Amino acid sequence: LLKKYTHPLLVDKVKPEERLSSAEEGENTKTALRRFIAAKQKQLIEQQNNEQYGGETQSCQLSGQYHQ
Repeated sequence: LLKKYTHPLLVDKVKPEERLSSAEEGENTKTALRRFIAAKQKQLIEQQNNEQYGGETQSCQLSGQYHQ
């Protein structure tokens, strides 16, 4: 009866078996994703710094001397 009056965009895109069981689980998933993204960004920045300074930053940090 409603099929001819509804639009396909109103159909759920997330299947019931793919849904999270609670809002708390969603928050935990979001937090884990943010930690993962932050770690990847930090790794990328460190890699870019090493390429830019030719590893000088790392050797200075290990010896306890910092150059500015």
